[in-house]
Amino acid sequence: MLYSLVSIVALIVLFILDYDVLFDKNYHYKNKEAYKAYRFLLISLIVYFISDICWGLLNNVDSKIFVEIDTAVYFVAMSVVLLGWFRFVAKYLEEENIFSKIMIAIGYLFMVAGIALVIINFFIPILFTYEQQVYDNNIGRNIYLLTQVAMYFATSVYALVITFSKKSDKKRRYFTISIVGLVMAISISFQFLFPLLPIYALGCLLCLSLIHIFIVQTTKNDYQESLGREKAQIEELQNVKQLAYLDSLTGVKNKHAYVELEALIDEQIRDKTNEEFAVFIFDLNDLKAINDTYGHEIGDKYIIKSCNLIKDLFPTLDIYRFGGDEFVVILTKEYYQKRFEILDTFNLKIEKNVGTTEPLIAVGFSDFIPNKDNTLRSVFARADERMYARKRILKEMGGVLDNEVVQNHLNIISNSNSRLAYYETFYYFNKNNFINILENSSADEIIEIDLKNDTFRRFYHVEGKYFLPPVISSYKDLVDFTVDFIVHPDDKGIYLDLMRQDGFFERLRNSKIPNFDFAHFRYKLQNGKYRYVEQCIITGEENGIEEGKIRIYVIDVHNLMTRQSYVSSDENNLISIGRDPLTGLLTGKEFFAHAQDIINQNPSDDWCLLAIDINHFKLFDEWFGRDKGDTLLATIGAELADSKAEMNGIAGYFGQDNFVLLTKFDMVKITNLYNKIRKHIDSFGMTGGLLPAIGVAMVDEGTSLNDVYNRATIAASKSKEDITKKIFIYNNDLQNLTENEYQILSEFVKAMQNDEITFYLQPQCRISNGAIV
Repeated sequence: MLYSLVSIVALIVLFILDYDVLFDKNYHYKNKEAYKAYRFLLISLIVYFISDICWGLLNNVDSKIFVEIDTAVYFVAMSVVLLGWFRFVAKYLEEENIFSKIMIAIGYLFMVAGIALVIINFFIPILFTYEQQVYDNNIGRNIYLLTQVAMYFATSVYALVITFSKKSDKKRRYFTISIVGLVMAISISFQFLFPLLPIYALGCLLCLSLIHIFIVQTTKNDYQESLGREKAQIEELQNVKQLAYLDSLTGVKNKHAYVELEALIDEQIRDKTNEEFAVFIFDLNDLKAINDTYGHEIGDKYIIKSCNLIKDLFPTLDIYRFGGDEFVVILTKEYYQKRFEILDTFNLKIEKNVGTTEPLIAVGFSDFIPNKDNTLRSVFARADERMYARKRILKEMGGVLDNEVVQNHLNIISNSNSRLAYYETFYYFNKNNFINILENSSADEIIEIDLKNDTFRRFYHVEGKYFLPPVISSYKDLVDFTVDFIVHPDDKGIYLDLMRQDGFFERLRNSKIPNFDFAHFRYKLQNGKYRYVEQCIITGEENGIEEGKIRIYVIDVHNLMTRQSYVSSDENNLISIGRDPLTGLLTGKEFFAHAQDIINQNPSDDWCLLAIDINHFKLFDEWFGRDKGDTLLATIGAELADSKAEMNGIAGYFGQDNFVLLTKFDMVKITNLYNKIRKHIDSFGMTGGLLPAIGVAMVDEGTSLNDVYNRATIAASKSKEDITKKIFIYNNDLQNLTENEYQILSEFVKAMQNDEITFYLQPQCRISNGAIV
């Protein structure tokens, strides 16, 4: 047992000193090959120490078969340790010379020879024997040990000689190898003389400590210092790169950083690996005027203050200063989900700055549209156009100081008479589907109330927008709480007049639109501010609502305005020269030039211009969004493009919902065109009020086409005054007709023509058999 103590201590010391080398996967020397060789040496030493410990324990056992096997392992382990030492020396010294190659080759030969001797010893005892239960040395064992002494001593001498020719770090390495080799040679020599003492294990313990102190630890320190230097260099490079990507004035990222981001997102779009995102563009109003008037120092402060407002909006997102007065932010994840709320919050905040010295910042945004946007730039272009639309609105507000006036300016659409006219139009043509208009209105709140049972339930509400009541169950409690805490104090009367329970259903039945009513008032947001809403109430079994119940829709009036102001068709509309990219039709001067050429080729024909307008198209955009509106415009444009050949003319598009067509006067073909356009409109559903209005004006010799178009526009506007008659022909006295004359003429033509069509006759035209000739 006493014999085993040395190897036990040596094994414990090995694990303490080199635990990280053996078990830490993240631990590496700078010289990876030396690290692997040292780890191999440690493992071979562990096997040797275990065999030596077992030998001390088994030597006193009567049955010697186990001690013979352990002794055989002992000799093999010694040969493997020698190989491990030679490999470590060669890799550690980093000397690719003949000596290192010879050392490794001898190490492998010695290991093979040791294994062979151990195997032979079982048949011919040349290494050791156990006679009379006593261990005895043989000649082979002596040669085996002395050979090791010679090899360890040779490496010691070689390393010592080389030491004198090396400098600094290399000198330390060679000297340490020389000392370790000498200690191993001496310990094995004593093991040769005293076979029953654990001197070899003691030498290994001493050498292991020397290796760790002078080689492993020093190498580790060097490596850590090297890592520290590399880390410092990397950090310095990152700092330099970061500075290169930062705007020096505001501290946000600069255009160079945005260009790299754009390349990355474009690649993701091509690979279809990008997530949903939106682009927000911010532009500072009047920065040039501030610089010119007050100097660039004040202008810089204005930029910094504006940037801080954007930072407050996106505390965890990268902000890019794209130009002198322009900033860009890419919204993803939770920011993307709240983009409309963010837009509204920011705009309301900026509107308070109108008329003050605080920053005025216009913002526009656009979503990435899969299968349409092939690059980030196309999304950027739409957002940029919408930003300029917002910029114009802010300029129009220029001198307004009172925020309430600003709010009224934005909510001009909330005028009750105007809204009622819109609702009446839709109701007139969609009585059975009127509820669908509200269902598709993007309402922020939808509540159903059961007046019989005095209960209510919320079908839908926008998360995080409005100030919500606590969990209450009765209709009365809902109204009381809304009056006390949600509706603006100045608007309580409006709300109560709409929601009072007495005579509720009778009042709705007698309203201008049966079973429907609405009102405008200010609603409290969760941030404590107020927002104008349009609250609609609807009931009736014809609308799919059970008897005794009503449904409430709370619609953000500001959103109705912004859907019209900030959303547009396509980035290509930024520059419209020659042909409109949405409809494919000629625009402006291009149309008039081509039309005049066609007239000049056949001057004797009866040419006319058709001004084609869509009644209540603005309302369609507000309800359903500009994207769907663009689709309708493109469809009408395609129809006119197809019709121009049939009607021997040319079509044009003058923006918004205004189309023009040069054609030879043929009332049958014009009527057919009207019917085709109406079918296209009807195909969109719930669009009965969006009837086409067509004004016709004859091309007179000596009258400019621009004047002819103005006449056609007057006729089209006249058709919009009567929703049952949609085609009007311009007459010189059209604008001077009295209401009575207009009614008589309308009734006269109505009796002879389709109820939807009324004609105002040119002096040279007459009616024959129900047709104009």
